[in-house]
Amino acid sequence: MDKLKLRRADLVTSIILFLFSAFVFVNAIELLSNTLRKEKDWYVSAGLFPLIISVFLALCAYLLFSRARKDGAKLDFIKTENIKSLISSKEFKVATFIIGLLAFYIFVLLEVLPYWLATFIYLYVFMFTFQKKTKKHIIIMSIVAVLSTIALTYGFGTLAMIPLP
Repeated sequence: MDKLKLRRADLVTSIILFLFSAFVFVNAIELLSNTLRKEKDWYVSAGLFPLIISVFLALCAYLLFSRARKDGAKLDFIKTENIKSLISSKEFKVATFIIGLLAFYIFVLLEVLPYWLATFIYLYVFMFTFQKKTKKHIIIMSIVAVLSTIALTYGFGTLAMIPLP
């Protein structure tokens, strides 16, 4: 990749990072205000660390943005035909599928199923989607999904004593 393409990518990345940091900042402020409403000390709030991280992430996004602009990057490459090309690309479709599958796991499966079953289904569907569908691979995927689910459930739930959803 040439330098201009990298700087254009930096420009887009910095905007996405800044938007994400703003989202985290707003949610951290909400957590912090909940703590203060309960008349607890601000430094024990669950929102303090995300607040600090979001500020530093926004600073990094600003520095990345300013560096990209200094090196000549512009948003002039965002055109209708480029967006159509991006949306029709295989990489975009795969990324959209992965994000959708993850959202389905978090917002649907974990809400209606036990953690172990939701995790098994998610892992199996993910592997099934991106693996060959031969009998050997299906058996291997099943074994890997079961062992991974057992390891995650036992490791986090029992050994680390972390409450699972």
